Amino acid sequence: MNKYLPTKEELIPITNKYATFYNCGFNKEFDELEFKHQLQVVNDLVRQSMLPNENPCPATEVETLIGNCTTAALATIDYLKYLKVGYNHRMVLCKGRPYDPEDITSRHNAVLVDDKEGNTYFVDSTPYVGYMFGKVVNLKDFMPYREFHVIDGEKFKLFTQMRNIIYKGSNNLLKPKDINDSISTVVKSMRYPFLNGHSAQCIYYLSRFATNYKVKENMLRKSIEIDPYESLSGREIRKSKTRRVLIEAQITNWEKSLSDLRQNKEIDKQVEFETARYIFQEKKLLDDSLETRVDVGAKHNRISNFTPRLFLENGLNVVFIKPSAYKANVDGIIRNKIVNSDEIVWSYKQNLALPREITGLHSMELAHPVGKDFERAMYGPSEIILVRHSSFDLRKRKKELRAQLATDLYNKTVEWFDGKDMLWDPDMLNLVHSTDDPCEACLHFTIGQPEQQLMTRFMYPNPILGEVEKRLFENCQDWDMSLEARKEKIDCILNEIHPSNTEHNVKQL
Repeated sequence: MNKYLPTKEELIPITNKYATFYNCGFNKEFDELEFKHQLQVVNDLVRQSMLPNENPCPATEVETLIGNCTTAALATIDYLKYLKVGYNHRMVLCKGRPYDPEDITSRHNAVLVDDKEGNTYFVDSTPYVGYMFGKVVNLKDFMPYREFHVIDGEKFKLFTQMRNIIYKGSNNLLKPKDINDSISTVVKSMRYPFLNGHSAQCIYYLSRFATNYKVKENMLRKSIEIDPYESLSGREIRKSKTRRVLIEAQITNWEKSLSDLRQNKEIDKQVEFETARYIFQEKKLLDDSLETRVDVGAKHNRISNFTPRLFLENGLNVVFIKPSAYKANVDGIIRNKIVNSDEIVWSYKQNLALPREITGLHSMELAHPVGKDFERAMYGPSEIILVRHSSFDLRKRKKELRAQLATDLYNKTVEWFDGKDMLWDPDMLNLVHSTDDPCEACLHFTIGQPEQQLMTRFMYPNPILGEVEKRLFENCQDWDMSLEARKEKIDCILNEIHPSNTEHNVKQL
């Protein structure tokens, strides 16, 4: 088992109905949960414990949990077996979403696992935001893809070899001496057409070593021939335009489904949220300017790639300066006293009570199980600030500021930002919020842009991440240490928590 993942004894139910993540549904003992829900908990824990990397190192990805959908699938199988959940675990390549062209290729992996009755479940713990990512589905209820191809035996060997070529190629590690073996691997992979997505990537990287211009062009042409839908923008080709039309049609279908959902007074907020995210993520494929990027973890990193582990390793938490602070005219005081300017990584202002323009989502409904009850109190300007600081110290500063500021307004009626009167309630209009742990920080940083949230309030938060931050704070007075020093200390703490997992052996299927 990976040291970032909890043992069964560490999987503690959330029983407080007012806790941020209560709606994850893990409200009783793990062994008492339905099988599908156990799978969902495992799915949630793997996703938030990863650092996304599109082309990871196959030799270390499961141990480090730095990687992509394949890394997630391998780690999920490892973790399910450790917890003794399910039977017949297998990694599969998924091909053909309902709105994909018939001849599309794929490089996407997920997990299939059976229950004791023989029902098969789809588990996708990919550490990104997108179609079905983070979802658990009983395949007798819904088929998210047209085809699933089990990757085992020789297929797994070729698959791993090609992923190693892609890793080396994307990191400029390929050497001339690797070329002949690499070409041989790609030729062998052609026996399995479902691996064409990986074959095309390998050919693309190997083409860089072609010294003859015509040979290079032929290799690039071959890469496009076997994976013709790779580009939706930039170097447009006919089939990419065909796929664009299909995506636009699917967006229209989802928008109609979302509209129909909202006609129902008993709407499932999680289903509404997922549908809106599908719409937004596919629109990003057509218009990348919709993506928000921040220099955390990588230059211009997508916030839809932000995981709780990224917040832990970078020492990040979140502060909300609420509309009540602006109404009491103390927003500047709070900003100056709760964080130092050199601790601020990024910030944005937004009215969190207004529906999102593209999807109509309400941020406050997705911030907390009772967030809707505070929607009017949050009507007005808010600033969401990403800070490099301990949650424990922020909590102390926040408490002091709340006790000092705006006491003369308690129980008085004030004209609110919407033009109507509001009674100043110190519980609702408490000026400033700060996050308690990496999971809540990841959720609340993206609360103004919920379509790009990886960590949602419907997920079970990894207790190990919170425990590591707690111990890190207890042991370290200098929170603003270097990233390398922080990672070393985190690793030491993880080894203290899970000493038996320090020598983790990566298992092949």
